[in-house]
Amino acid sequence: MRHHRLAWITAAAITVVPFAPVPASAAVAVPGRAVAPAAVPAPTLAKHVDTDMDGDGTRDSVTLNYLGSNRFQLVVTTTKGKTAKATFTSRVDAKWAPPADTWYGASAIDGRKGSELIVNKFTRKTAESRFNVTLGVYTWRSGKLVAEKAPASLWGKTWKVNATQAGEARGYNFFTRSGHRYVDVTRMTTGKYTSPWNGHVTRSVWRNGAWVKLWTHKARTVKGSTLTKWGQVGIAGPKLLLGQVNVDVSGDGARDLVLFHQNGMDHYLLTANAGSAGTASTGFASVAAKPFIGAAEVDSAPGMELLVNIDPEGPLWKVLTWRGSGLLAELPGPAMYGGDGNGTWHGHGDEATANFALSVEGGSHYVVTGWISYEDSVATDPVHFAKSVWEVDHWTKLGEWDAVLTAEQRATFHNGFTVDGLVSP
Repeated sequence: MRHHRLAWITAAAITVVPFAPVPASAAVAVPGRAVAPAAVPAPTLAKHVDTDMDGDGTRDSVTLNYLGSNRFQLVVTTTKGKTAKATFTSRVDAKWAPPADTWYGASAIDGRKGSELIVNKFTRKTAESRFNVTLGVYTWRSGKLVAEKAPASLWGKTWKVNATQAGEARGYNFFTRSGHRYVDVTRMTTGKYTSPWNGHVTRSVWRNGAWVKLWTHKARTVKGSTLTKWGQVGIAGPKLLLGQVNVDVSGDGARDLVLFHQNGMDHYLLTANAGSAGTASTGFASVAAKPFIGAAEVDSAPGMELLVNIDPEGPLWKVLTWRGSGLLAELPGPAMYGGDGNGTWHGHGDEATANFALSVEGGSHYVVTGWISYEDSVATDPVHFAKSVWEVDHWTKLGEWDAVLTAEQRATFHNGFTVDGLVSP
């Protein structure tokens, strides 16, 4: 049975690429010599985006670095050459909270020009940590990166989002009216997920550099088990910058800035800024926890394509390609075993694992699709493969076959794309 899932509130299984092991040199005790102190680990880049922080209308450089031992640092360098830093803690866990997941997004939420940086501050190492999230919000003030105080809410003086397994939801909706900046902070509760949601909304206005409470009213009851408004579980209102890639999508040989935003409940926007070649954008709906997979070469035309996950349970993906200013078109999908393809990039149902292995051989672009049912499967069950080649504007199926994978091959066979040179946001 399928359940509607929100990207904010689902404890999604996260695939983590393991770090390559670093061989440790054997320590040799030398009499009469002092032992050198251990080297401080170099910061690891968790996220990089470009967004206007100081309000001058130009994009500044923002990096989130993992310092180790659950410590993170935000670093902002403006186009004018000014740099500011802010350090905070967030629990890191390989399964539930890898370092990159500490990034929540960037958005212009308050009444001053420039973006605010929003980060998750995980406190537990279990799945519950992803349901009950405290946020940190950092903003540019007089050349410094400082924490912004949260608006009034029924849960206290902290920034919190998401819905808990116990039936509580929290969120923010920012908006401008008559030249003033407001935020509605919502807290909703339900006895069971089949019961109506009830709660309260607290409104504040941005005044003299801070949020000032205006009132608290009872919220409209939400019947049924599903919350449908972004502001009930997340940071809603302006677009939320989730990530970006700098790759050539227009095919002119120059790197383009591709921005990935959330702009609604389960709704996202990809925008490719290609300079003189123009700007292309497209919106799409997705229930995946991480909808934008990244950029890779898929067809034979110059430029990279953008890979997105639409529905993990379908499963269903889209591959978007540059088709001139204002348009990112869908690239047709290849054939699966037993089919002809040139429709969507789909799997073989929600009870099977489907993979698209992309490659270039002799200048031609190929894709090998494979699927295997994982319900009651055994090691001797074959994977069903099909191979296609890209020809001008479509895939041509070359053949199909079955093959039994080794234990090592089965361990790495996964839902989604296998492609060299994938650039992730």
